[in-house]
Amino acid sequence: MKKVVHLLLCVLLITLFSACTDGRERVEEYRADFTSRQEVRYRAQMRLHLDHLVRDYTLLVTHTGDQTALSVLEPEAMAGLGAAVAGEKMTLTYDDVVFAGERVEESLPSPLLCFPLFWEAMKTGNLTLVTEMGDGAEAELICYYEETEYLFRVQFDGKTQLPRKIHVLHDGKTLAEIGVEGYEEPEVTFES
Repeated sequence: MKKVVHLLLCVLLITLFSACTDGRERVEEYRADFTSRQEVRYRAQMRLHLDHLVRDYTLLVTHTGDQTALSVLEPEAMAGLGAAVAGEKMTLTYDDVVFAGERVEESLPSPLLCFPLFWEAMKTGNLTLVTEMGDGAEAELICYYEETEYLFRVQFDGKTQLPRKIHVLHDGKTLAEIGVEGYEEPEVTFES
């Protein structure tokens, strides 16, 4: 009887491990496809948790190579504020620095860095957990900035294989919740 139970447990563990491995491989394929594109552009709804305040923004985000460009669409009072982030260098393209200057308690020096860190996590972050969800998957990725660890919880759509929801966490606290409204195809240009 003990041998049968032991054998059943081994089969169950192998089955569970195989399912986890398949999910990890699938997420790695999603990440590779996403980050291999020349340009990734999307509209995002971002909810920031700033100490005891919650702020909502609508942004246009573009990732190209090692650069992330952001443009605030809403709130209307901040429309036109933009930033380009490459590595640790951030360039603002508007006079109003309120958005870029906000600091999440003991966290990122600017909420704008959530997007380039997400891009970096997708490219090189440590994949720690994959959970199958219907036809999609949720992955947890760890990324570092200024020697501080950030966790990105990314939900992938099973049909498009693209990220749809992103949660940015630090020390177990949610810093930002990002919902991707839609991806735009990059413009095709022909050189003469």
